[in-house]
Amino acid sequence: MNDFDPQQFRDEVTNDIHRRMRRRRERFRHRRRHSPIGGVIIGTAILLAGVLFLLQNFGLVHVRNLWEYWPVWMIAWGIAGVTGAGHASGRVWGGVIATAGTLLLLNNLHIISTNVWGILWPLLLIVVG
Repeated sequence: MNDFDPQQFRDEVTNDIHRRMRRRRERFRHRRRHSPIGGVIIGTAILLAGVLFLLQNFGLVHVRNLWEYWPVWMIAWGIAGVTGAGHASGRVWGGVIATAGTLLLLNNLHIISTNVWGILWPLLLIVVG
């Protein structure tokens, strides 16, 4: 004769489910998804762009071509990746993005005269491959 108690079975299954959910919650709580520093860097970049537009509208600053400064976003994104990465691979990719952005910005501002695109695209294919 089997002594199967449906109430006891239900309680054991419920307790097991709750115990597993608590373990997952505790593991998830210890993982950091994003660094607050990364958000501060991106927010500061957006704020500076807004200030630049406002000063240009007031006639205090003359920016000849704002499109030349687009690599600043890559630099900010790379720095945010370096500061907010929990793993070494995230820091490396953040550094690569920031370096590429710096090279593109220097090229756009005519500080360096090398064809940066001609160097970055093959390197990107090598790194990804």
